[in-house]
Amino acid sequence: MGFGTAAFIVLTCVVMGAKVLAVEYNVGDKAGWIVGPVNYTTWAASNQFHVGDTIVFSYNKQFHNVLEVTKGNFDKCTSAGPLASYNDGNTTMVLKKAGAHYYICGFPGHCVAGQKVEITVLQAASPAPNTVTLKGPALSPASAQVAVKGNANTSASTPLYHVSAAFVAALIWAFVLFGVL
Repeated sequence: MGFGTAAFIVLTCVVMGAKVLAVEYNVGDKAGWIVGPVNYTTWAASNQFHVGDTIVFSYNKQFHNVLEVTKGNFDKCTSAGPLASYNDGNTTMVLKKAGAHYYICGFPGHCVAGQKVEITVLQAASPAPNTVTLKGPALSPASAQVAVKGNANTSASTPLYHVSAAFVAALIWAFVLFGVL
């Protein structure tokens, strides 16, 4: 395989994989969306949320729900007039807009007991530049390092990564087409 072919494969994979990683956060980690031992303020502060990431609220729908509310209603733990209301027991939301988002449990007493979370969403990471400059020797696989979003200090809040099917298909196609596999 010539240099041009290899460069084409790499470029194709980079272009196809531009949106490869999306991070999924389980609100409250393993405990989920409950009243009690979870400090949602600390949990939210230990993670970094970006547009395109997903948050999942896991809860018993007989005893909890998820209400998206205004800052004023969040501060006062008021469930009247929510922006959105969910009660399916496994609420999944894609974070589509940067800024602060406020969620509470609307069951009486739950919010004041701490079942509320403010999630600050940052803009999605900017795309990579169109040109790449390579300097120095190539790294061996053992010396390569991978940076991931989220807090690596707490195993329970380690986010899940999802690879797009298009990227995987393009990678397999490139290897099969050029006889690498």
